Parts: sequence; C-alpha cells; structure tokens
Amino acid sequence: MGEIHISTNAIHSIFDHLTQQVYGIKSISPGIIGNIAKIISAKSFYRGVDIKIDHSIVMIQLSVIVEYGCKMHLVCRELQNYLQKKWKN
Repeated sequence: MGEIHISTNAIHSIFDHLTQQVYGIKSISPGIIGNIAKIISAKSFYRGVDIKIDHSIVMIQLSVIVEYGCKMHLVCRELQNYLQKKWKN
C-alpha cells in the first residue's frame, strides 16, 4: 500500500481557518517566542500554530488572542471542542 503525507503547512492553514470560526477568538498570535523564532530562524514560521507529528500522533498547540470582555476559559473550551469535532470529521 501507499503512504499519504499531509504537509504541516496544510495543517497550519486548516487550523488557522477553523480557529477563526469560534466566537471570542480575535486572532492567532505567535506570541513573543514565535516572533523571536521568526527573526532567528531561516525557516518559515506559521503564526501561533505549533505542530508536532510523532508516527500516528499529531499534537497541535495554538496561541490565540481572545476578544476583550469574553470569558477566556469558556472561549478556550469551545475552541477545543470545535477543533476536536472538526478534526475527527
């Protein structure tokens, strides 16, 4: 059988788009560490989305900016639920 390889840039784009669909998320942000990494590294750095792939496990860490006045814990919980649902489908 063949092997399918999905580019991390494609995963970045998908999660960037999906994150924007959740109420209370203003944007994805690389944060200060991401900004420093972008300056130091010659690699392209995709803002606010960190992906690690280990065999069949994909770990995704997002850095987001929550809109002022929104309850952060509720927005983050909604984001987790939404992304898990979309990733499984």
